[in-house]
Amino acid sequence: MRSNGIRLIGPLTEIAAAKEPGVPMGAPTQPIPRTDSSRSNAIPRSRTRSSSVRSRGALPMLTEVGVGIGPSRTRATVGTWNTVHATAPLMIEQGRGGAVVLISSTQGLTGRGGSGVAGADGYTASKHGLVGLMRTFAHWLAPHRIRGNTVHPTGVATPMIMNPVIERLFAEHPGAAAGVRNLLDVPYIEPEDVSNAIAWLTSDEARYVTGVALPVDAGFAAL
Repeated sequence: MRSNGIRLIGPLTEIAAAKEPGVPMGAPTQPIPRTDSSRSNAIPRSRTRSSSVRSRGALPMLTEVGVGIGPSRTRATVGTWNTVHATAPLMIEQGRGGAVVLISSTQGLTGRGGSGVAGADGYTASKHGLVGLMRTFAHWLAPHRIRGNTVHPTGVATPMIMNPVIERLFAEHPGAAAGVRNLLDVPYIEPEDVSNAIAWLTSDEARYVTGVALPVDAGFAAL
């Protein structure tokens, strides 16, 4: 599969990845100035960030990530909206086409494990919200040859789930562990499994793939 270098130019909760010819994977770069995405005043912030992105040059590919588990996940969807609206105008102006990939979760496809707990309810609602944003972005950007998709990982071997708090939760509540079981006999996937899916969605091999919610979940959503 052919793919170009990907440069991360933002913090983990708001990542924009620029695909530029001749730039190796992991090349150092300066981050976009961080803003408080929990505020509802989105449009002025988008304009400010758009100016920052514009100064960086080509940006034919954008990847947006929201991480964490808590009672309110509003800032994940608001932050995603801000990031896309800050960068999409430049992608449109450049006229090169491109791709937008939003990182959701298997909880953006199912309601498995729902128990009425505020944190889990908010997390699931926000991850479904990213699918709605992706679909409207796909329609908005299609005339400009810019594609929009979401990726839905199951549990990934990162500190988000590989930590003492989650370990204690599963030890004290065995039913919770059963609720996140995958169809394939693996407890979690690796970060590169997710990045490989993103690389494919942003490659020429996926040039006609848009409006798709892609599970990378070891069969979690099939159970």
